[in-house]
Amino acid sequence: MGVEVTSADENNSSAGGSDGRALLAKSAAASVWPDYMPPGCPDAQPTHTGRLFRLVSKVPVRKEDPLMLPAALTGAFPDADACLRASLSSSSRIEELQTLRLSRTKKYGRARVVAIDMLPDLGRARPTPSRSSPYHWSLWLTLAAFDAASRLFIEVPS
Repeated sequence: MGVEVTSADENNSSAGGSDGRALLAKSAAASVWPDYMPPGCPDAQPTHTGRLFRLVSKVPVRKEDPLMLPAALTGAFPDADACLRASLSSSSRIEELQTLRLSRTKKYGRARVVAIDMLPDLGRARPTPSRSSPYHWSLWLTLAAFDAASRLFIEVPS
């Protein structure tokens, strides 16, 4: 994925907690965003806390998974907002992802549904609904959260 630390971001909060979040504690003082994030992205507004779902290629989740790459790294949606292109598509409803898997079998037919219980120390999440995806959320993970992806994302029976 080629993610590197470029600078500390004042928008990050300290890490900690359970369920794999202890791995985040080491980088609490210098928690940073991936280098592909545009300046000021994501903003410092409070994040959603709670469960979000997304599709991945394999479980356990690895940051190198092609479905864990944002549009900013894949070249998708070149005319879209740069901050949104730096996020990972997620959903607040598992049913939305199950429908996506069935409708786009070539790309997502073998994808697995995983859940993450978002907390502020993991990054930011905002609702970004569209006509075709009313429960769509944009998810921006910190570098530490990407590194702990295999413990933070849990497979959901689908």
